[in-house]
Amino acid sequence: MLPGAFRDRVKIQHRTKTQIATGVTEVWADVQTRAARVIPLSTAARAEYAQLRSEVTHAVEFRGRVSLALGDDRLVWMTGGSKILELAEPPQYSSGRANCTRVAVQESI
Repeated sequence: MLPGAFRDRVKIQHRTKTQIATGVTEVWADVQTRAARVIPLSTAARAEYAQLRSEVTHAVEFRGRVSLALGDDRLVWMTGGSKILELAEPPQYSSGRANCTRVAVQESI
């Protein structure tokens, strides 16, 4: 991996649900802000994910191991105009020289 490849700023947020009289409220709390690489997927790659019934638009890579929970965490791409990126798949971890965490995400509207 290149040392200058992680140029994007990504904020990790965790969801907390609270039961109230009228239903359930959700609160997104900031966990941390990390350097990352946000990779927009090509049309061909998006078509492959569409066959799996997943609307993945980007891949996000973090240096090192980052704990993310599918359904309870989301990412805010601060370099990309504060776009919200929902996790589409569980994160994949690699070790050794290319020690990183990679997760497929979809841009939330």
